[in-house]
Amino acid sequence: MPAATQADELASRLWPLLRKRALKRKTLTYAEASELLGVPLHEWPSLAWPVHVWCWVRGMPPLNVVLVKRGTTADPEGGFTATDYDVVHEAMGHTVYTLEHAWHYPWEKVPDPTPEQLEWALAAHARHRQELWDFRFLDLELELRQRDEARGRKRPPPAKHATWKDAEAAHRRIGTELAAAGIKASDLRPPGKGPYPPPRPVIGNWAD
Repeated sequence: MPAATQADELASRLWPLLRKRALKRKTLTYAEASELLGVPLHEWPSLAWPVHVWCWVRGMPPLNVVLVKRGTTADPEGGFTATDYDVVHEAMGHTVYTLEHAWHYPWEKVPDPTPEQLEWALAAHARHRQELWDFRFLDLELELRQRDEARGRKRPPPAKHATWKDAEAAHRRIGTELAAAGIKASDLRPPGKGPYPPPRPVIGNWAD
């Protein structure tokens, strides 16, 4: 596993603060984070990136959405231009980059990531971003097909695949390629007992 950096160390200290606020359905402002961890305000967007990438690689909604400049308004996509969460939207038909998704995900079931784990996710994202995107899309599609079948619904094959058999073959091929790079399928699912795919929040009962 890659060696952790100082940024990873700070991001690992940020995680429990964000989780605590999310479980209380609140936000954490840059000013509050700076006071708690002694980091200048302008550094928070970059320090939230390891949290963002860890959540994306592991198939969870972005916990970093809880970190805001001020008040209770989330920054669009956290201020990141390469978020990759569009893959979740494409497969599931709705965005998970909202405060509601962060507030309702059962973070108490997810262990805090170590600095080394955050650095692993950053390295995996940097080296295998497209393969991870393609795997996540098909992985979600296959999971959602099972859900639909259990409810008596027929899900069409995912985009760019003529049949489900083609999609399954592509999913296996990409999984094999990632495994050869040291990334197992289990590494791309939520740690602990976090649910997957990310569930929709309960509508109408999320405000304080």
